[in-house]
Amino acid sequence: MDRVRDQSTDITTEFSDVVEGTDRFALEWTSTGILRSNRPISCRGVTVIDLADDKIVRLSTYYDSAAFVPVPAETT
Repeated sequence: MDRVRDQSTDITTEFSDVVEGTDRFALEWTSTGILRSNRPISCRGVTVIDLADDKIVRLSTYYDSAAFVPVPAETT
């Protein structure tokens, strides 16, 4: 997620689902915005948070990094 924020000028994140367990939960999200290159971006991901004694002991974020790959213009 930091990569998205570092490369964008304007970003919004919406959370679409939460999965809860006794010592772990996951947040499904979509971030949309404008990259510093002025290209719009939409990136989906999941953040998994592990807990121990009500403290965060691990936080992992997984997202589709292909959203950052520029799409070449079509040639005709």
